[in-house]
Amino acid sequence: MTLGDLPEKVKDGLQVAWSRGPAMRIRFAVTAAIVAGAGVLSACATERSDQDARREYERSVADYENCLAANQMSTCEGERRIMKANKRVLSTTVQRLSR
Repeated sequence: MTLGDLPEKVKDGLQVAWSRGPAMRIRFAVTAAIVAGAGVLSACATERSDQDARREYERSVADYENCLAANQMSTCEGERRIMKANKRVLSTTVQRLSR
């Protein structure tokens, strides 16, 4: 990305920041660092939610299979519903990450 790619309002803001001296440049740099840090933290949180969703789904599949092995299918309706709900959460999370 070059300065030419930026919208006019952003270019004007940069020119004002640079024309006001070192204090404004420092504020601008700190603000940019905070915004970049927030983006990194957001990416980490998204990765963590993907792992959590996958772990929850795998756990619910195991719970359902264990229930089926020990009981009749009608007894495991609650576990089946939890497993299906966790599968929807995982699918939504994966689709969101693939965008």
